Amino acid sequence: MLRQTTLIIGLLAAVVASHSSTSAQEATVRRAGEPRVKQASGATPESSLSQRALDQSRLLSRDTDHVNWRRTVYRYLDLTDERNAALYYPTTSTEQAQNLFTKLFRLIATEQIKGYEYIDGPEVFDQKHELKFKDLLDRFRISYTEGRGKGNARYEVALPDVPSSEVKAYYLKETWYFDQRTSTYDVKVEAICPILYDLGDYGEVPMPLFWLPYEVIRPHLSAQPVMLSSYNNVASATLDDFFRLKMYHGEIIKTQNLLNRSLAQYATTPDSLKAERKRIEGELSKFEQNLFIADTVKTQTSERTSAEKTARNSRDKRVRSAKSSSKSTKTSTAKTTKAAKPKAEKPARNAGRSVRGRH
Repeated sequence: MLRQTTLIIGLLAAVVASHSSTSAQEATVRRAGEPRVKQASGATPESSLSQRALDQSRLLSRDTDHVNWRRTVYRYLDLTDERNAALYYPTTSTEQAQNLFTKLFRLIATEQIKGYEYIDGPEVFDQKHELKFKDLLDRFRISYTEGRGKGNARYEVALPDVPSSEVKAYYLKETWYFDQRTSTYDVKVEAICPILYDLGDYGEVPMPLFWLPYEVIRPHLSAQPVMLSSYNNVASATLDDFFRLKMYHGEIIKTQNLLNRSLAQYATTPDSLKAERKRIEGELSKFEQNLFIADTVKTQTSERTSAEKTARNSRDKRVRSAKSSSKSTKTSTAKTTKAAKPKAEKPARNAGRSVRGRH
């Protein structure tokens, strides 16, 4: 009896151990296919995104440190321009639909990305110039409630209090570059800066808020759908598509130069400023045109066709001239022959009269 009891207990223990092992394996298999969203306290803000979004963002990122030619341009994007409307609307954001500034503001508020202070001069993206969110709220009088997070104070801003409708423009830094290794001439967005318009004594006053490196916000923008046209209300693209495909429109306000001067500092009249912008845009286009040599086969064929056409036209002109000359010669000969032919003498009027009639 004791042996039977021992055997039964052993069999039950084996079944329990087998079931526990199977459950552990099943749990391990299930976890292996899931993205690793859990992060340690020192993890980067990007780890809140899926691994697929991060991988896609890294594929789209472009390194311009090794290129052979590069030119940095700063633009002013007016959000009241219809071509930039995808960044501005809806001005009143909801949980379902948000414009670009609301998206960026909430990412900073939740510490998923870091902004950098706007300074008078070249932008600097280091720890010393990191934006303190509370300073931003106090400086621009944005209502908030203070709470406690994981060891740090958290500042929550309700959606109606986000000044999304007052951000009516952006500064955009872009780099035009030529990569000789891949024979690529392209443009890359480097950073953006939202501009808040506040009422002052003499009307609206533009106030730049902060700089954001584009490569930091790219993974988040690639997950934000956006409607690009009033004629198609399907949000078939993303905010990253809008910037990457250069669908925005902005006037040049500055190019990177040794004196760190903006266009307005040396083009002091509206006409000269417009002409300078046009000149810079022309330089960017002309540089691309001068990069590549035309197809020699196509050029030679075109030249040969043009030469043959010229020769054919010349031959046709000679033939027409010869025909015209021959016709003119025949006409002249006919006239000369007709003029040389003697006229017949007219018979005397009274030749047939009788002599007797005179008497």
